[in-house]
Amino acid sequence: MGASESIVSKYELLSRSPSLEAMLAMEVVFGELSRDLFPAKYHEQRRAVTRRAELLLEGLVRRQDRRSIRKRELLCGLITRSQLPYEEVS
Repeated sequence: MGASESIVSKYELLSRSPSLEAMLAMEVVFGELSRDLFPAKYHEQRRAVTRRAELLLEGLVRRQDRRSIRKRELLCGLITRSQLPYEEVS
């Protein structure tokens, strides 16, 4: 993976977030998904993305053009998936 012991220790103690490259490398090394290796970080991002989707959806409520309707469908799907239990999200 190419990470020093001090960096790995910071990841373990959650005092530093790994880069995307490091997270993917850890998936390979440990055979686990990054969301399982870093559940707190996963849930933090899941909440942030869901909240952003909700805000975007609010801005599209009154628009009836095809593009806005499609965006609403996609955002509603994202929000629905975010409400599923962690184990059911694929």
